Amino acid sequence: MKNSQKGFIVPLLIVIIAILVIGFGVYVYNNKKVSEKEILDGKIAEECSKGGNGPKEISQECGNLLAEKRLKYPEEFPSGVNKTNLITQPSTQPDETSNWKTYTNDQYNLSIKYPVDFSINESKGGGFFNEQNLYDLSISAPADYQKNTDFNIGRIEILVSPSIAKCYTSSSNGGNLSSIKLINGISFYYNPQQPFEDDAMGGQRGKDSLFASIHDNQCYRIQKFVGYRDARGFTNPPYPQHFDEQKVNTDLDNIISTFKFTK
Repeated sequence: MKNSQKGFIVPLLIVIIAILVIGFGVYVYNNKKVSEKEILDGKIAEECSKGGNGPKEISQECGNLLAEKRLKYPEEFPSGVNKTNLITQPSTQPDETSNWKTYTNDQYNLSIKYPVDFSINESKGGGFFNEQNLYDLSISAPADYQKNTDFNIGRIEILVSPSIAKCYTSSSNGGNLSSIKLINGISFYYNPQQPFEDDAMGGQRGKDSLFASIHDNQCYRIQKFVGYRDARGFTNPPYPQHFDEQKVNTDLDNIISTFKFTK
């Protein structure tokens, strides 16, 4: 009887010890993982701490840290979506976009908000670098947006293309986009405003900015156009006053800041 009890107790003790060892190992592993994540979050908070409205410029190191977090902790980014901005603190300012319209496209997994008086247009085809776009969305300011001024263009275009290889190539000079901006928690490569002009269009002048990101094996390019018509040399005076460039850029940046992937 005693031998039988000993024969039962020894395996039971082995099982209990094994469970304790495994449990301790899991505890140590989880604590280490939490510690590493906390360190990474601390680096992100320090490197990417500058706030602001609209698209926010971040350093190359900040972009690298965000990419590292996505790689190490994908569970925080379901289906590749960053649902929270890692570096934005809760704002106490009123939400200017609360009464805006929301556009969502389930086929291309994107969403963006825009003012009620802006117009929206969808199309397919076209392209950049001789590559066909899958989809083209434009959001434009109304004609009376800047009355009695030389304002002519206030438009955002979102292009979705399978051309991943050329996604980060600038359309203005053919070079690579080297800077990074954070838009609603998503890292975009971008180029700053580049001037454009077209005398064939009666003195069209302005600047455009380009943001590019790859998501779900597709290239997403957001382009911002701000322009005016310089009537000098084309018509006689008096000429209209110059439009408020800062306001137009701020309004368009606020629209871009609402862009997000739906999955």
